[in-house]
Amino acid sequence: NGVFFLTSPGDPSGGIFLRTSEAAGEPVVLRSVDSGNLRRPPFSDVLVADSMEIPPFMSALGKEILFFHQIGERAWRGGRRSWLIFASICLPLAAISALSRMGSWSLKNAVIMVGVFFCVVWLNKLFLQRVLGSMLASGGPDPFGLENGAASGVLLAAWNLILALTITITGIVCTVLTSREKNGEAGEP
Repeated sequence: NGVFFLTSPGDPSGGIFLRTSEAAGEPVVLRSVDSGNLRRPPFSDVLVADSMEIPPFMSALGKEILFFHQIGERAWRGGRRSWLIFASICLPLAAISALSRMGSWSLKNAVIMVGVFFCVVWLNKLFLQRVLGSMLASGGPDPFGLENGAASGVLLAAWNLILALTITITGIVCTVLTSREKNGEAGEP
């Protein structure tokens, strides 16, 4: 039993170990430490890992981020076209900013924007899993099968473009209607 004091959490190659038992004695200087014993992902410190628990929603969010990260890495290795198709996910995410002034109440706008963000992410994940499932499972560098002439990657880009246009048009229309209400023009012909 004891406490590790590492020189650097990212590089557990050295540090000091203090015994907390009855026969404590002198501190032990660590020259080379097996980092597998001192790290418990996602924490870099054993003491933190033993005292903290990751909330379930954070764990689920981490899995979603990892899913998109892995597909993004494969798309990057798959070439420029594959990367551009994957990056099309950014179009509807950027379009969410059009919703920032759709109502007169800022909190409502923020909740709507967060909700639409999660819907866009969920719809893209659903598309990637259902439509591209077999290509994703193949493990090749091109997750969209562009090398084999598959059109499903282009479908994803088109899907994201349609989502972006829908979100943008909705945001603009709601913003115009909200500004008319503020100016008292709603009842005028």
